[in-house]
Amino acid sequence: MEKLLSLCMIVKNEEKVLERCLDSVRDLVDEIIIVDTGSTDSTKEIARKYTDHIYDFVWINDFSAARNKGIAKATGKWILIMDADEYIEQADVHNLREMLINEEPRADVVLNIKIISFTGDSLAESNILESTTDRIFPNHMGILFNRPIHEQLVSIHSTALNRYPISFRIYHTGYLKEVLLEKNKTERNMAIFDQMKKEGKFTAYDYFTLANEYHSQKDFKKSAYYYQRGFSGCNPNFQWYIHCLAGLISSLFNSGSIKEAWDLVESKLSQYINYPEYHCIRAIFYEYFGLFSEAKSEYEEALLCSERLADLNKDAWIISPDYGSKLPQIRLKDLHYRERDIEKTVYYLTKLLMNDSNDMQSLIKLCELLALNETTESIAGFLNKVYSDDNPRHISIRLQTFLAIGHLQLTELYIEKARALKLVQPLDEMRLSLLINDRAAFDLYLKEIPLEKKDSDKFVKHLLLASLIWETTAYIEQLELAENHTYYNEKQLLIALLQHLTYSQKDSSTDVSSKLLLLLTDLFTLQQFEAYDRLVNQIGTPALVNQLANYFYNKNQIDLSMNYYSLLLDQNELNGLSAENLAYYHINQRLYEDAVEFLKYGVEKEPQKVYLHVLLCKYCTIAEERSRYKQNFEDSFPKDKMLPFIQSL
Repeated sequence: MEKLLSLCMIVKNEEKVLERCLDSVRDLVDEIIIVDTGSTDSTKEIARKYTDHIYDFVWINDFSAARNKGIAKATGKWILIMDADEYIEQADVHNLREMLINEEPRADVVLNIKIISFTGDSLAESNILESTTDRIFPNHMGILFNRPIHEQLVSIHSTALNRYPISFRIYHTGYLKEVLLEKNKTERNMAIFDQMKKEGKFTAYDYFTLANEYHSQKDFKKSAYYYQRGFSGCNPNFQWYIHCLAGLISSLFNSGSIKEAWDLVESKLSQYINYPEYHCIRAIFYEYFGLFSEAKSEYEEALLCSERLADLNKDAWIISPDYGSKLPQIRLKDLHYRERDIEKTVYYLTKLLMNDSNDMQSLIKLCELLALNETTESIAGFLNKVYSDDNPRHISIRLQTFLAIGHLQLTELYIEKARALKLVQPLDEMRLSLLINDRAAFDLYLKEIPLEKKDSDKFVKHLLLASLIWETTAYIEQLELAENHTYYNEKQLLIALLQHLTYSQKDSSTDVSSKLLLLLTDLFTLQQFEAYDRLVNQIGTPALVNQLANYFYNKNQIDLSMNYYSLLLDQNELNGLSAENLAYYHINQRLYEDAVEFLKYGVEKEPQKVYLHVLLCKYCTIAEERSRYKQNFEDSFPKDKMLPFIQSL
């Protein structure tokens, strides 16, 4: 009987992720083909649990050659391509198999799927990027990979390939910072590009992919150069044309050539005016320059474009679906929150959660805002619109959120159900013990923490919090931290403070570390106000007071933030960000004269923030002063003064 689907993979030293990948496809594929390019860890031993089809391949700096070896060994009717740092959800298995059973393979059709990539420092603190790629195609019909890197499917019969989008998703963790550093992917990729250059094999497409590498490294001058070389040789009918154009605009923008970037938006990207990308990218320009009303209008138009196209059963995007959904929703949420329009902020937070119920950052923000004015019952009822009490994952994410924001009443609604489902970890119980000030319970759950988790940031943070709350070095002394641990300096500092040694900082205007600030604010979140006050009083630098003022302003704890701002004003210690927030506060109150004073101070402290100059010009009503501010802006940013929306200020 013919196999339906063969999975073809190339791997090297993937012992950390390979089992997750192969477990996820166990019920999807009929055959697994593994091409190993030189593993020195247990990758092949793990692979043997799932397949006997494991082939060695001497690496020659050519991804296509390695992939094509795997395809040559496959016997299935269809080929699925995956990497070891990817996985699928079981909910998608049945539908894909049914579709492939009923779909007749054609030599000119490949199947285009969604890739959900996690980006950021780690999986626990990641963002999501959605894209599409060709990963499923007929076997035995002359479809193979071409190009040594960023390989593309081509037909050996020179048949033009048509891409048929299907609703199947692959999840990808290879863009996480911790993975990129460990795998050294950038160095590997650049070596391949260097070899291709020496061999004279570079095409316009290769310049585009090389530009992508530099863009990912945030070397925007080089990425702009190579995007330009790729773009100059790119036909608008090419699939990668719009991606190259967007990359070029982004690189020019981020390297300071903003006028050139805007000209491309209006001359080239404007051909796609009916798509959300055009409006979303225009909005980014407006927001950068402090034209927040104009930015909101463009973000809203991006959402409307996506809806109109979907209603017509057309593709609702040309680069990524994020431009017509997640990205404008995030920015509209932030823009409305800057204005303290809480109703619209909650609206967009809810939209984000309806699109992705795992978006814990949005859930935390939503619950923090609701908790300021709503009852426990009304918050729980509101969340029931998105989450189900019958879904263990939905119970878990709500419990984690309520513990994170220190809301005891909401935690109590779900803790017993979560315990019954074994969803509560010892670290969760330790945090709850801090929230209810139960040291005996904390000590009990502390004993359950496995050794391998005792240097995790989350564990270390909670031991440091316990030491501060119960005024003892006993917990800190249990920590054996290497000097490069993210909490090493905080551990040494807290030992000194708990031993009543004097806190000293060479420069009182220097911000305290992000970890120390997190400890302080978490004490407040856990309602451990005595410990919070003790630590603030012990450190008490103007820089810390500015940090706390801005933290509470961003949490909409307005009264508390204003107390700190008043103290800073009395001592003439306000920093630039504090002045900026006070300017927004007075703009929201329609106290524009006061806002202008804080904007002037903000420009003086942080002259590199272009949007502060624009806001100052916008809200100053005295013509002579306004003219002076505009001249100062043009002198400071001479390249930007020719932008049409700046000339009209």
